[in-house]
Amino acid sequence: DTLFWHGLAISPMSEIKKILVSAGAEDSQVFPAMHKTIMIKNFGEDFIDFDELSKMLAIKITPQLKSELKKIWIDGGNSTILFEDVVPSLHELKKSFKLGLLSNTTSYRMHHLVKKFELEKFFDAILFSFDIGIAKPDKQAFDLIAEKLNVSNSDCVFVGDQLVPDVLGSSNAGMKPILIDRKHKYNSKPKEAIAMINSLNELIELLEKD
Repeated sequence: DTLFWHGLAISPMSEIKKILVSAGAEDSQVFPAMHKTIMIKNFGEDFIDFDELSKMLAIKITPQLKSELKKIWIDGGNSTILFEDVVPSLHELKKSFKLGLLSNTTSYRMHHLVKKFELEKFFDAILFSFDIGIAKPDKQAFDLIAEKLNVSNSDCVFVGDQLVPDVLGSSNAGMKPILIDRKHKYNSKPKEAIAMINSLNELIELLEKD
């Protein structure tokens, strides 16, 4: 929900969480467990293994359940598109700033999507959690992207759509967080963020002011 949109009526992550909770997983543990298992393992472009995730959540993932989860991932990957403001905004931002992409995600179809949407031409550094074996909000992930960009953490503005992995994670790493709230989920700006925006167009205006 920062650059990509799954293009579906219901978020794949919400569907996956619902299925895992119905299988006995504790609601609050689903995403943290995903960050520690499937998002830090490189399974390749066409495969996802849920065995470690099931162990961490102390649930049994049956062959049928595994099939349902994989279908959600496949459908989500196949339907993914970019938000309309992404390409114009990245074109404009690239003129004045170094750009880095740091994302918690599985290896399924991600490098394919980067090539499909030609994102490499915009970013000076791209790091996926499954490539580095570390997921946000781990400080090391933010340190690594800053290092690849050859800039200090304090000179980085980090834009993300999630409170804990993005805003709190980048703030704890010494960066300046901006929350992008495309779906208007938040009533007010988190205290850790320097700003809250609803589109990347607002980001350009905000940085131009500064």
